[in-house]
Amino acid sequence: MIAMSDLDTALYKWIVGANERREALDLPPGLIEDSIALLVDVLGEQYLDQLLVRCTDPISFADPNANPLKMWLASSMVDSHIVQSLELAAYFRVFLHDPALPDKVEKLKRDSFWPVMFELAMAARMKRACQGLSPSVVLNRELPESIGDFTVQLAGTNTPCECSRLGHSPQVTAPYILAHSLMQRIADATERFPLPLCFKIRSAAPLTGETYNLTLSLIRGCIADVKRSRLPTAHCKDATSVCCGELTPHHHRPF
Repeated sequence: MIAMSDLDTALYKWIVGANERREALDLPPGLIEDSIALLVDVLGEQYLDQLLVRCTDPISFADPNANPLKMWLASSMVDSHIVQSLELAAYFRVFLHDPALPDKVEKLKRDSFWPVMFELAMAARMKRACQGLSPSVVLNRELPESIGDFTVQLAGTNTPCECSRLGHSPQVTAPYILAHSLMQRIADATERFPLPLCFKIRSAAPLTGETYNLTLSLIRGCIADVKRSRLPTAHCKDATSVCCGELTPHHHRPF
């Protein structure tokens, strides 16, 4: 009887947990096991052992600097962790015999996880779109003289493709999402109001989840006043204030 290593034990527990969600996620039998085996084969036992076993740093799902793969494979209790792990394995499977895949994997290990996964995703989608046609898609080596992230080969012509980085860092994206949510909340709450309204939100604090909740409560206070025909109105707390008044040609001026 062969004893399981700590890495085998960790991955086995993940597989067991993921399989409990297999039918709910409509995954075919065996896909979870095959995908984990592929990740071990491509990434290497030494890398995964260091990532999942030797590294004892606590994981925070809210930490933008956390290694995504460590977070996914440390928990199979979140559906997105299962799906994203299988997604990465699927991209590896598409380019398993591509000579440049080892370059991409080494880049992924050097804290370039999201850029590499994005490159593989775009290359895999292009390759899938070319099925049944003459073009082929190959990954480019990570060399100074390389042009593009992957190449589309068509009729004797090689077309390099560079993947633009979509979006921003979590530190930039998160406040934008919160701000968009506040605007949507205001739009939904005032959709049936007869008067056009202008909301002005001011805060000396950064837009975080805590500031969002505070601002939302102040907005609700203003909307309650509007329903009572109290205009203009303002609510404030700590370093955050929300003012609301009728939208006019001079709405850029303070209420």
